Amino acid sequence: MHFHLRRTIFVLLILLKTTTFAKNRHLDQQYVNCTNKGFDCGKFQNLNYPFWGSNRPQYCGHPEFELRNCGSDAPEIVINSVSYRVLAINTWAYKFTVVRTDYWNDVCPKDLRNGTLYESSSLFSYDSRTQDLILYYRCPTNIGTAVQAGRFSCKEEESTGLTNFFATTTSMSGRLSTTACNQSVTIRISNSAANNLQTNTTPGNLTAAINSGFEIDWDAENSRCELCQWSGGLCGSHNVTKEVTCYCKDRPYLYVCGSNSSGSSSDFTVVNQR
Repeated sequence: MHFHLRRTIFVLLILLKTTTFAKNRHLDQQYVNCTNKGFDCGKFQNLNYPFWGSNRPQYCGHPEFELRNCGSDAPEIVINSVSYRVLAINTWAYKFTVVRTDYWNDVCPKDLRNGTLYESSSLFSYDSRTQDLILYYRCPTNIGTAVQAGRFSCKEEESTGLTNFFATTTSMSGRLSTTACNQSVTIRISNSAANNLQTNTTPGNLTAAINSGFEIDWDAENSRCELCQWSGGLCGSHNVTKEVTCYCKDRPYLYVCGSNSSGSSSDFTVVNQR
């Protein structure tokens, strides 16, 4: 009796697996891959659109949202050729907290350059609770006591008779003359970090203010992707055109699953990527 029961259960399991395989065989491969490949990166787990990287294909995310160095304590993202450490991700509010990689624990990087979100992309914008931090390098020491309150030093300038200053948007009514210092770099910090700097202008607090990061808002066709998900699809990007795409069980669509209007896409080509 037990033998017949075990045999019956075995046959049922075989039939279930066969049926499941037959159903999955008719599913769009990119839909299957993106469903199964939410990925972990650093301390962040089960990430999905718009993020991709590591073992998650680019078509499952947005081309500009690749997360790198997932094996480190903080992954990185490159925006307008500037690398940022990702400190926090809020997928519900479409925000993440970042800090420039070159300024992490170092206010004197070798390559002094500005980094802005507005140069070539409308995907990213500064959160309203952030402001500019201006770092002035190789300045004469007699600029003025008001500015000298925010002073920091770099090793290579210790014997030159020059120094460096910093100021935030709220701590200065105007910026230093461009001729007063050799160079200036503008980065972003949170308003709360800027407020702390006004009461504590020590170099250590400057580093802490930068390391705390600042929030970036993103819009990777957020509303469009919500509609795609509502229709049962998964948001991603087309292999060739890089356009935002709705991956559905039967095939990809431009907007929502099952749409037969001019917005649907019947010519999307499936390209296997690993």
